[in-house]
Amino acid sequence: MDNFQIKSQVISKLLMALFDMSLCAISLWLAISLRLDTWVTWNLIYLKAFITSILLLQLVFYAFGIYKEIIEHLEFQSLLKLLNALLFYLYVYICIFLVAGVHDIPRSIGVMQPILLIVLILISRIIYYYLMRLSSKYTEPKNRPNVVIYGFGVAGRQLIAAIAIEKIYNVIAVLDDNIELVGNSNQGIPIVCLDDFPGLKKKFKIDTVILAIPSLSHNRRIEIIDYFQSHSVHVQSLPELFSLKNLERVRIDDVQELQPQDFLGRPIVEPVKSLMYENINNQTVMVIGAGGSIGREICKQAFLYEPKKLILIDSSEYSLYVISQDLLKIQVHVGSKIEIISLLANMTIEDSINRIIKRWIPDVIFHAAAYKHVPLVEENIIESIRNNVFGALNCIKCAIKYKVSNFILISSDKAVRPANIMGATKRIVELVVKFYTNKLDSKTKFSIVRFGNVLDSSGSVVPLFREQIKNGGPVTLTHMDVTRFFMTISEAAQLVIQASALLGKSGSTYILDMGKPILIYDLAKRMIEFSGKRVVDSNANIGEIAIKVTGLRPGEKLFEELFLDGNLLETQHPLIFMLDELSIGLTNEFEELLQGLQNSIDSYDLRETFFYLHLLVPEYSSLNHPVDLFYENCI
Repeated sequence: MDNFQIKSQVISKLLMALFDMSLCAISLWLAISLRLDTWVTWNLIYLKAFITSILLLQLVFYAFGIYKEIIEHLEFQSLLKLLNALLFYLYVYICIFLVAGVHDIPRSIGVMQPILLIVLILISRIIYYYLMRLSSKYTEPKNRPNVVIYGFGVAGRQLIAAIAIEKIYNVIAVLDDNIELVGNSNQGIPIVCLDDFPGLKKKFKIDTVILAIPSLSHNRRIEIIDYFQSHSVHVQSLPELFSLKNLERVRIDDVQELQPQDFLGRPIVEPVKSLMYENINNQTVMVIGAGGSIGREICKQAFLYEPKKLILIDSSEYSLYVISQDLLKIQVHVGSKIEIISLLANMTIEDSINRIIKRWIPDVIFHAAAYKHVPLVEENIIESIRNNVFGALNCIKCAIKYKVSNFILISSDKAVRPANIMGATKRIVELVVKFYTNKLDSKTKFSIVRFGNVLDSSGSVVPLFREQIKNGGPVTLTHMDVTRFFMTISEAAQLVIQASALLGKSGSTYILDMGKPILIYDLAKRMIEFSGKRVVDSNANIGEIAIKVTGLRPGEKLFEELFLDGNLLETQHPLIFMLDELSIGLTNEFEELLQGLQNSIDSYDLRETFFYLHLLVPEYSSLNHPVDLFYENCI
């Protein structure tokens, strides 16, 4: 909102307050005239009653937030608030006259004046509202997009109110499943059933449908989205977890594009609350890599279950600042007293993590610090191994040394039969956890959590596709047959937290039942159609957004696997399984190989690095010629 609009609203509200004061005088004059059965002239005898009236009215209206309402839109909620304020005024004003009395003024005036004031204010508001609506018809912008709103609940009504003020859209109709509402109207906008939509689309050339039922179940939401997708319209919505209790009013800015979970095509996995509380509530929780996509969400999810302390660690100042500010905002909003400690530290420096863990002795550590972008890691091999493997190793050793109760390592489906450096490093760290679990009689319980791609995380395909669609395409695809397992960021974070509380043995690997892998082409096509566009079909000469195949990137596989061998065992959570892997048989030679890998990266010897990499992960295979852009002369 610009300065002109702010000043305009301030002036408008000031004029409204002055107008209400004038109604106080008019209603008092009318009440006295009716009581005395003659038109009286104004004199100082009535001054006390008048001052009492305007002061009381302004105090009550301020307390009820009446002047925060925008009168250009009059809705039931606004009228109800106004009426409640006026009734409270009536009660207090009557009490003043009947109990204290006002000299030389009949006590009955204390009843008549508030009643007349209520009538005058309500009538004036209604007249003003209809005059504004009449004048707006001549000032409305032309060629506004025709939209339909789905849902006539509180959120839907407030969205209609916001649109009426901003005049960005032309609302043709409201769709609702409630048969009792169908056939009625709101501000001249008809309420119709879903079956009427095809006719409306054809008649009015509907551009967009806005979903305005925040409480809608995920499965029903997917059904409705698919229905509108089949009619090739642009679908937007209020946030799925939108809370009207925390906001005074829905705004136009709250309308957003469909979120990643809408593209998932399967129900969202709900957490088991007892497992979420187990290792978080009243505990000192440390998140290493707190500024990354997963780390950030773990922090937010953990915060909801009231830890005693939340220790955030990241090597990126900006990322750490962002998550710290996010948590502080939540803390202020909910009035929490959780201690938040933000630490800039690099886990590849063993002394740093040693000092941190020694000082705070956390109850649980979530390790989410890793370089994960496959093409970047393929070109920065030495530093990626240093960070992903030996940064994690430093944390594991310190957790054992200071007897941290729980250590949860975040792994990846790319660790299974790895075809890239990122996957190979993840597999090595999984083996490190198993090696130290078997070798030492540790008080620390280790858990490995392995899952697939996270929707809308940094570097994932969803934000890339969204930006390409916004720019008119083409949407780039590496291969027509490439598939991936997908989950939402919240699911991933909840899985990690719950895995720490499962009753498996130390060193166990946990896997989420992520359903069937998704064909990336289908995901791209679905996102294009959700935007109201069509995929280009050159044969039929239709479509607006093209899908272009660019070829597989270095280290990219056509499909991913969540496990190679072994059995999946049930846990306390119906959709989280523990992997009973076949015996790995790690010996002391494993530690020697790790040291060899450490020496090779310290000497920047890429050939030696790959020698130890293949010894540690024999199943690792890549068709790419190893290239490290920073240490290219060492190849």
